[in-house]
Amino acid sequence: LAREEKVTIVVQVNGKIRDRFEAPRDLPEDQVKQKALELKRIQDYTADKTPRKIVYIPNKLINIVV
Repeated sequence: LAREEKVTIVVQVNGKIRDRFEAPRDLPEDQVKQKALELKRIQDYTADKTPRKIVYIPNKLINIVV
């Protein structure tokens, strides 16, 4: 009843916190990945690199390994 409709997703690159963004609760994993990869600060860290693995913990965290 009293739970938040929006959550803050922490974005990590290689295990280090680089950014965060607000998203609706229970947003599908593919949309969260897309939003995270579109962030300007994240694009700076992943420029000219292909993400090898993306770990997503629902409603909390996304870690991009490059």
